[in-house]
Amino acid sequence: MSIIYAVRKLFLLLTIFSLTISSFAAVTVTILPRRAPLTLKQKQQFSAVVSGSTNTGITWLVDGVIGGSSTVGTISTAGLYTPPPTAGTHTVTARSKANTSVVAKATVWVTNFPGMMTYHADRFRSGLNPQEQALAPSRVNTATFKKLFTRALDGQVYAQPLYVASLFVGNSYQNVVYVATEHDSVYAFNADGKTTSPIWKRNFLGTNITPLQKSSNGLISPEIGITSTPVIDPSSSTLYVMATTVESGVVKHRLHALSLTTGAEKFGGPVLISGSYAGITFAPSRHLQRPALLLVNSNVIICFGSHGDALPYQGWMFAYSASGGTLHRTGVLSTAPSSNGAAAIWNSGGGPAADTNNNIFVVTGNGNFDLNTGGLSAGNSFLKLTLANGVFHIVDFYTPSNQAALNSQDLDPGSGGPMVAPTQSGAAIPSLLLCGGKDGIIYVVNRSNMGHYNATTDHAVEKLAIGQPEPINGNWFTPANWNGYVYFGGTNESVMAFKFASGLLPHSPSSQTMKTFGYPGATPTVSASGTVNGIVWVLDNSRFVGGDRVGGVNTPGPAVLHAYRADDLSVELYNSSQAGTRDTAGTAIKFTVPTVANGHVYVGGAKQLTVYGLVP
Repeated sequence: MSIIYAVRKLFLLLTIFSLTISSFAAVTVTILPRRAPLTLKQKQQFSAVVSGSTNTGITWLVDGVIGGSSTVGTISTAGLYTPPPTAGTHTVTARSKANTSVVAKATVWVTNFPGMMTYHADRFRSGLNPQEQALAPSRVNTATFKKLFTRALDGQVYAQPLYVASLFVGNSYQNVVYVATEHDSVYAFNADGKTTSPIWKRNFLGTNITPLQKSSNGLISPEIGITSTPVIDPSSSTLYVMATTVESGVVKHRLHALSLTTGAEKFGGPVLISGSYAGITFAPSRHLQRPALLLVNSNVIICFGSHGDALPYQGWMFAYSASGGTLHRTGVLSTAPSSNGAAAIWNSGGGPAADTNNNIFVVTGNGNFDLNTGGLSAGNSFLKLTLANGVFHIVDFYTPSNQAALNSQDLDPGSGGPMVAPTQSGAAIPSLLLCGGKDGIIYVVNRSNMGHYNATTDHAVEKLAIGQPEPINGNWFTPANWNGYVYFGGTNESVMAFKFASGLLPHSPSSQTMKTFGYPGATPTVSASGTVNGIVWVLDNSRFVGGDRVGGVNTPGPAVLHAYRADDLSVELYNSSQAGTRDTAGTAIKFTVPTVANGHVYVGGAKQLTVYGLVP
């Protein structure tokens, strides 16, 4: 009996042991989200589910430390992660208490990028977000990157969306995206999609106050309200925005100063744009406020062109400041102060640029020119200006030697937007200004000694041809730069990368996209983590809503977002048409530019904001 009893006991123990092992092997843990891009003040709630055991307890770790720490971020027993005060990449682990060898992991990318406060990233118009932790080439594909959400708007979006990280709104920190529409509205949305309604919305219309109505084949249609990209002053938490309205039949341009957190007017705003220069008075109904706003030394720089080159008009620049607590004009200048002077500043949605010394750079279109003989007209010219004591001063200029031919053939050198290039270490030409024109030329100008004008000798440092003149090609973009590369997106051309060598650009690109981009070409934006993980983002807006450059009406269709390796543009990482209709954006709008921040890409369109990002 004792032998039989012993055998039965051994069999029972083996059975229990086997069941226990099977139970351990069946335990699984899943975690959500698996990917979480965060800003410094943005907490993330993680959840974990244990299957295969009655013990569903979880132990939370950050970078292998139970509960985390002040240097890697902390996580509560309920899975609420609080990031550390510095940027970096961290791993959040959910570990089963039933079987401590079973875990699930999520990646957290913490960025200290403060936000996209102005058109094309900064006063240089570099187009670069160098503090993007989450978006890397290995993660931007249809498996891990997609359209996350959309927001309905009341008008077309020509302005670039702006973004502020870690803004204290109400009783919590939020990341906020700001969108302006041609229906004279400004929206502030939670940038991470945590709420569907706007945080606030301001509209500048009312009784007998409407947007400026335009025909369906106009260059901007069907209405003009807010066209230019606003600018944010983070030091005063103010959003400056230019709105055009028609009030009892009279066209007015007003500068608004809005609270970032509430949308309320500040500094006694809005203020009506008005002024005279050299005997010419600004005529609001004749002028289009197209270029992006620029903030320089606490002054908002506002530039004007015209509606479809319809004379009479002049290019105009205004400066307004809130120093002293009230919005007031601090400068005014006309780039061609005569009845039919022209010399518009429009830049296809780009804007004036500035260097670290607060010098302001603009590029004008066709118009009268006599700067070389002591006059005041600056058509087809690159201008370097300072603002002091309420006056704009033209301190230097460059005008192509074939200015007369450009003027007669409507080949504006200022069809694109200017970009202040980064100084090249040890370069013979250390300070450059780049801008593309309708003639298919990228003008490379020494901004420290611009060269003025000579009819027989051109003083550009380089004139880089990346295509033929309009209508075959032409340039309607603002360049971008990263890590020694400069990126161009001409019409009916590939997006091209040129790498500086000895301070100059080579004649041939180092790489280019396989795809060509129809009119109006593409304005590139770059995201990177310092000198690694560079991605070039562009929109194919060729199916934009409204009229085209020859006055016809195209067939509207969605914008298509493309992502390329920044060090080799022949490698396409993603585009929003690859996954069928899953990632389709809103209807394209001419000259719109994507905004990249904190693992998200924001795309403005016809009555819609589309937001892309990593799959959670």
